[in-house]
Amino acid sequence: MRSVTLNELKFELQPKSTNQSDDRGQFVAYINYILGKIDQGEVQKIVPSRSQFFGAAINGLDLFKKNIAKYPDAFCYALQSKEYGTWIGASPETFFDFSHGLGRSMALAGTLPLQSQEFSLKEFTEQNIVAQYIQHILEKYATAVDIQKPRTIKAA
Repeated sequence: MRSVTLNELKFELQPKSTNQSDDRGQFVAYINYILGKIDQGEVQKIVPSRSQFFGAAINGLDLFKKNIAKYPDAFCYALQSKEYGTWIGASPETFFDFSHGLGRSMALAGTLPLQSQEFSLKEFTEQNIVAQYIQHILEKYATAVDIQKPRTIKAA
């Protein structure tokens, strides 16, 4: 793996689609494909994403810095590969925090409008899938893994 400094973030610019119905149709087809994989038992959970294309030159480092400033408590990331392109984003989920000899991660699943109070079985099931996966990975490297019960937090 090659380390990349932030001043090397570059974007492959693609023309912005002018037909939103095509974009929506492609995304709906993608969701149906995912649902088929879940129904067939091939996977338990997939988190789909959409791409956003810009029609003008963009400075990746500036965009990344803006993300950090806008979301100071989030896990902000910038990834780039020849195969998948450049991804810049922010997540309220703690990817991994290591301090005072202890590591901490988070399985975040489900969002609710501020007026809502209760998560459904669906959100608890999704959170459990993520938590089990994180536990499985951490147990390979840690001497002990302590799992806390799920709790609801207000993120925004």
